[in-house]
Amino acid sequence: MEKRLQPWRKPSGAQYQPLPNGDYVRLLELNYGEDEAQIEGKLFVAEIASTGPTNESVCYEAVSYVWGAESPTHEILVNGWPVMVRENLWQFLKHKRCPDQSAVLWIDAACINQKDTNERNNQVQLMGTIYRAAKRVLVWLGQACQDSHIAMDFLRTGSLCVPLDYEVQVIRKAIQCWAHRDYWFRTWIIQEFLLAKDIRLLCGNELVDWSHIDRFCRTVDAENIRSCWSDCEKSRPFSLFKQKIRGLRGDTSLSQLLVNNQSSQCVDPRDKVYSMVNLASDCTPDHPLKINYFNDSRALFCEVMSFCRIAPQDVFRFGEILKGLLLIKHQSVQESNQITALQTVTLSKRFNKSMHVEQQVLPVVGFETGKVISCDILAHFEAGQYDMLDSGPTSELYAVGTLPMPSRGVASLATTEIQQMLSQLESLDIRRLQAPIDVMKDINQRSEHRADASSKSRQLSSTDLALLVIYFVCHRKKEFMIGLSLGNVRKGDTVLQYLGHDSAFTLSGPVISSKDSSIITGRVLCASRDGVSPSVNLKVSLQFSRADSETQFTDGVCTRNFLITGRELLLLLR
Repeated sequence: MEKRLQPWRKPSGAQYQPLPNGDYVRLLELNYGEDEAQIEGKLFVAEIASTGPTNESVCYEAVSYVWGAESPTHEILVNGWPVMVRENLWQFLKHKRCPDQSAVLWIDAACINQKDTNERNNQVQLMGTIYRAAKRVLVWLGQACQDSHIAMDFLRTGSLCVPLDYEVQVIRKAIQCWAHRDYWFRTWIIQEFLLAKDIRLLCGNELVDWSHIDRFCRTVDAENIRSCWSDCEKSRPFSLFKQKIRGLRGDTSLSQLLVNNQSSQCVDPRDKVYSMVNLASDCTPDHPLKINYFNDSRALFCEVMSFCRIAPQDVFRFGEILKGLLLIKHQSVQESNQITALQTVTLSKRFNKSMHVEQQVLPVVGFETGKVISCDILAHFEAGQYDMLDSGPTSELYAVGTLPMPSRGVASLATTEIQQMLSQLESLDIRRLQAPIDVMKDINQRSEHRADASSKSRQLSSTDLALLVIYFVCHRKKEFMIGLSLGNVRKGDTVLQYLGHDSAFTLSGPVISSKDSSIITGRVLCASRDGVSPSVNLKVSLQFSRADSETQFTDGVCTRNFLITGRELLLLLR
């Protein structure tokens, strides 16, 4: 008699029951079954030990894998409910399922209710504990390819000083392909790999235990290994292997982890930060960075800048890196002003003493690098045009057009050099100069009690675009440069720069010391004498990049302290 398929019936109860407060997770018991049978499992709630697996704790394996960019296309049954999963996870479940024995697993896609943002926040905060408490972490590299078995076999036996089964060139090609699998470049695998008690690599039907990898890495200098592995010594997997063996040492602050792992990849840019929280030495119960997927990238930027203890001279440099990690692109001033006001770090004692008020801001230090010796207002660029700068699409370029020759000639600059600089400035997107006037005023207001009468009279209500000639002193190298400024800039103003950022500020009058009473009067972008056009992606400041030694240069330059919020910093990094 022909077997008839029974229609699916909706099980009683909700698909996901709420989790209790504390270190509780859902675990998936993968039912045993034959290859062609429907993949089924059931979820149950268990408490995990924050100190790692114990005799009393439930035994499970945590899965580390790549989600993949494609949409879910395969159906599995969990507690009787149909759950759609992506191709890579489906392939893993097929390989992991045994015909006669069930398996207990933690898999984020199945064990976390992805539609519940509150639960997602709590479970991601707990992921460090989840991977520490697992009996083993299963690293699923994906389906086998033509030569992946050669690479896996080499990791298992390459350190045993036995004759190799393949020619060196064949092994090298297989290892290079294996080392460039998508898995190794995923952001989340860093913590999953480093926090695991034990690891097993799976690639198709091939597996390699951590004991093999440990032995391999400790004997990698052996002649038979080096000839095959030399091209991959700086690869992502080898770097992870070495770091796993050494353990987490040195500076593992959140800021340093973010800088060190810039090249890792993830779909949600916020995961660049959240994936490092459980590894960071400064993320403690007394000083936590809470996982919050309700916050967008700009709000997270403010929170991270507030959380990390960044040296004042590195605030702009780190801010530029963090902005790139979170993929925060140019936004209008109006949009930027909608950034959620978040708590920032408390003023250090030295700033509290000088302010006499309780505020929460970031202390930053700028360096005096030049002086404005000529300032020509560009009358042909009418003030009304500023209103349109934020209204167009970000891909559209807003250039100033043809620039006149500076009113003051500089003998050391040939006419051709001046024209070259002008052509660079003509091609710049001048939206980068624009910052909300209110931001500049707020920064100045925090220093207003120190400002003299002449500085206070320099109001920022007028925002003229001007062509400047600037005299720079850079580590005993004197040169002239031409720039564009926006604000209330005058001849004699000081140019103040920040490490890691290619735009600068102008200050009223000369800076005598860090306690000087000058205030910000505008922003400036310079065209360099060597023909290199300033770029928003530039990681070092224009003048600092020209110094033989950044440390030597900054040691001998006057500095100026400012107090800004994370939101203001994001606006100034435009």
